[in-house]
Amino acid sequence: MTLLVDTLTEDHHIVCPACEEDVEVEPTADEYREMTEECRLRLLKAMKVSCWRQFEQGVLTEEAVQVLIEFLDTVEDNPFQMFHAVDLKKFWIVKGGLAWLRDKLMPHTLALAVPEEAIPEPKQR
Repeated sequence: MTLLVDTLTEDHHIVCPACEEDVEVEPTADEYREMTEECRLRLLKAMKVSCWRQFEQGVLTEEAVQVLIEFLDTVEDNPFQMFHAVDLKKFWIVKGGLAWLRDKLMPHTLALAVPEEAIPEPKQR
């Protein structure tokens, strides 16, 4: 009994040429892999477009877009590889003077200041 694949409908049914019955056909493992990869590439492309739109709207800086697009290109080059937010964590860390200033000011702005007992008295001269 041979099944004609060219009669495949969108709901994965084909007509058996011998008995004229509808037969349900599941995608093969290779077809699933191919669909998964195509889906992944479409998702990455959509994410790139989203990055550029956010840049145009002023939500992302040019440096942020460059980092994200470069990262997405790297992920795109590796088949079946997806990324997670943790993979971008190294880019979240603010370094330098701005980080120092943030660390000094944040306790005072969030009412997490050091208790008064812990503040030493100023030395008299």
